Amino acid sequence: MSGWTSEFQRWPWPRSRRYLVGVSGGVDSVVLLHQLLAAGYRNLVVCHLNHQLRGAASAADARWVDRLAARLQLPASISQADVRSEAAAAGGLSLETAGRRARHRCFAEAARLHRCHRIFLAHHADDQAETVLMHLCRGSAGLSGMAEETTLAVPGYRTALTLLRPLLFLSKSLLRETAAAQRWAFREDASNAVPDVVRNRLRLEVLPLLNTIFQRDTAPAVGRAAAWSDAARAFLEEAAAPWMLQEKLRVAELQELAPVLRDTVLAGWLRARGVPDISTPLLRKAADMLDPATGPARWNAPGNHFLRRRGGCLWVERLPACSGGPG
Repeated sequence: MSGWTSEFQRWPWPRSRRYLVGVSGGVDSVVLLHQLLAAGYRNLVVCHLNHQLRGAASAADARWVDRLAARLQLPASISQADVRSEAAAAGGLSLETAGRRARHRCFAEAARLHRCHRIFLAHHADDQAETVLMHLCRGSAGLSGMAEETTLAVPGYRTALTLLRPLLFLSKSLLRETAAAQRWAFREDASNAVPDVVRNRLRLEVLPLLNTIFQRDTAPAVGRAAAWSDAARAFLEEAAAPWMLQEKLRVAELQELAPVLRDTVLAGWLRARGVPDISTPLLRKAADMLDPATGPARWNAPGNHFLRRRGGCLWVERLPACSGGPG
């Protein structure tokens, strides 16, 4: 067994409980399934969704996963969804987004049937690096990626899913090496090799270029940086918590804060007051209002709100909704 199996022994998730495991048939999920069994997780339900995007190949993947589960003496939950039709019916939704929503429904239904809402997913360090780069280039604050454990509410289902990602700090190359060493068979998804969506281009073009430039596997380093950023964000949000319940913020008090803590306070406080679409430009405008000499005393904010400063305080007011047409 590969040397990193010992990593599984330190996981906080009890081995006696039942878990779902998302298995596409690819190398990532196949390695995850085998390593979970090797680490003592026996009460597993294999979950697979046939997206029907690759015709006979998609159906063959589903049959292959079903046989794998039977060979390992595990129950399987195999379902299907016409993702292409669902994307079109939703007004041109991307196949990637439609597929993700369909998988979530698949997992939620399996969770309901098997009375288990915890699911292991095979996201790894390369997936994390792709996610971090996508969020960063689209304007996120800090390095934002996936967490090892998160909660997901699925529309139409009362109980939320708990998503568990134990491979998040392990590289794709290590997973391939492990599968080869153990002679574990898996299925290749040819669509992953087509640079037709942003994530595939990051996987096929950007990350290999970074690896070539730095002559190393850069994905784990990106993941570690994202984990540090998440920890720093959590620390700042905890430090900002005392301001969240205040209906008015004292301008002089905000001016004394370090800029990063001030922005965290403003972002959380505005969000708690119902202001949507909190962005860096919005926070810059809110911070400008703290200077009475140069900043405006009133500023229109998103979501039918405006921000006001008077008497040394900052507060949010909601504009009244328009109840009728012109008189």
